[in-house]
Amino acid sequence: MDRATRLAEIKAFLLWTLLFIGVVARQGALVLFAAALLAFDYVASRWTKWNMASLTYRQRLSRRQVWPGETIILTFEIENRGFVPVSLLETYVEISDVLGVSGGIFKTVSSLSGTFIHNVFRLRFWERLRRHYRIICPRRGKYLFGPTEVVVTDPFGFVTNRKAITETTSLLVYPKLYDLEELDIRPRALMGDWGIKSFIHEDPLRFVGTREYRPGDPLNRINWKATAKAGQHMVHVYEPSANLNVQFILNLTTNEPAWHGIDHEEAEWAISVTASLGLAALNAGLSVGVLASDYDTNLPVGSGEEQVANLLETLAATSTFSLWRSHMFLEHALENRTFGTTLVFVTPRLGAEVSAAILEAQARGVPLKVVYTSSKPAELQADCGMLWIRKGDEYAQQSDSKGVA
Repeated sequence: MDRATRLAEIKAFLLWTLLFIGVVARQGALVLFAAALLAFDYVASRWTKWNMASLTYRQRLSRRQVWPGETIILTFEIENRGFVPVSLLETYVEISDVLGVSGGIFKTVSSLSGTFIHNVFRLRFWERLRRHYRIICPRRGKYLFGPTEVVVTDPFGFVTNRKAITETTSLLVYPKLYDLEELDIRPRALMGDWGIKSFIHEDPLRFVGTREYRPGDPLNRINWKATAKAGQHMVHVYEPSANLNVQFILNLTTNEPAWHGIDHEEAEWAISVTASLGLAALNAGLSVGVLASDYDTNLPVGSGEEQVANLLETLAATSTFSLWRSHMFLEHALENRTFGTTLVFVTPRLGAEVSAAILEAQARGVPLKVVYTSSKPAELQADCGMLWIRKGDEYAQQSDSKGVA
């Protein structure tokens, strides 16, 4: 039971108590006064219920996907579809305190429960009103407009009726994109010719022949018929696949232990680097997926124009909150790697445990590349194939939507 309902019940109890006292005390004036208040309360309650039943509320955005720094238009539309005018109507639309709001007549209200756009209306019967607001989107993220609370008050301010509208409108702000040249990265600096040699793997569905067994070949590739005929172990030979799969492993843990806090700037930079590299890989014809340590981001490997939109939308909604330990997250990704997929580990943090996990993976022959994104220097081991992409003023130029569907 909400606060408004409790107050209404308390008010009704007091009025009926006053009427009872008047009857018992045989005070006609008191009885008449209490009865008039009860009648007035009933009429006011019915008035606000009629108002609430006849109201329709809608909100829409001029665009649902934008780039950081862009401005969109948020439109509120409310209509009275009844024959009873609404003397006082208030709306409270919950928004993120990150977004900037301008234009129109409104007041921003902040409380422990969130930040709200507060509007006050007066509607005649069968009247519709629209309000337009400019929403400034300063940084990446997924934002919701709503839920909305509608408050109707009778003409004398005696009764208030509230209704919660749970419908929300979502907005995606894409991560900042940087051109590889602006980041001073050549594709070969990361994975050769975008990994043409290291990415191409054998397709088990394309059998082309047999060869002699070599140390390190898996036992499930042994061709037993050819082995019996040749008198020595022979293994299957498959045709190389032209489908180049890359999965970005995005580590969002910036401090360990986790309770030391989150460096949001470092995490945001890692997300932007992942988006920039992923988009470049997709434009080069590779299949790309993303797995992040926020417990939610897991984009399967794919390619094409649709995957470009999926990549940007997935990283736009990625949270910077992570409780994974860096080396445990990397080990989890290595254990669940799909055969033939090259992993690109993007991390703002390197430590002894992470380096040990990287060396162990590469000793097992796992195709793993490491992109270090922290602004703090770290020992980069050439034999681990590490690349340091640190944020600087010279990299602050944001890419436009070139190559984006």
